Amino acid sequence: VLGLATWSNFGAFLAVNNFVSEYFFDRFGLSISVAGAVSSSFSLSTIVARPIGGILSDKVGRRFGLVGRLRLVLALALIEGTLIIVFSFMESLPSAVATMILF
Repeated sequence: VLGLATWSNFGAFLAVNNFVSEYFFDRFGLSISVAGAVSSSFSLSTIVARPIGGILSDKVGRRFGLVGRLRLVLALALIEGTLIIVFSFMESLPSAVATMILF
C-alpha cells in the first residue's frame, strides 16, 4: 500500500512538473524562460521535502507502526490534493508560487 501511495505521489509530481511552466506562461503572462525558472522552484522544493518526509515517516513508524504510516500518507495526500486545488484558484503569481511549493 505504501509503495502504491509513493508511486501515485511521484506520478502527481511528474504530471504537475510537466505542465506548470506552461500554466505560468498562460495564466500569468510570463515569458517561457521566466515561467520555466519559476516552475523549477517546485522541483527544487523536493530537495528539502523528501528528506523531511522520510524523517517524519520514520518517526511515525517507530511510534505507531505501519498503521501510523498509512494514516500519515492519507493525511498528507489529502493536504496535497487540497493545495493543488487551492493553487488552481490563485490570482497572483506570488501566492501561486507559494502554494505550489507547499504542494
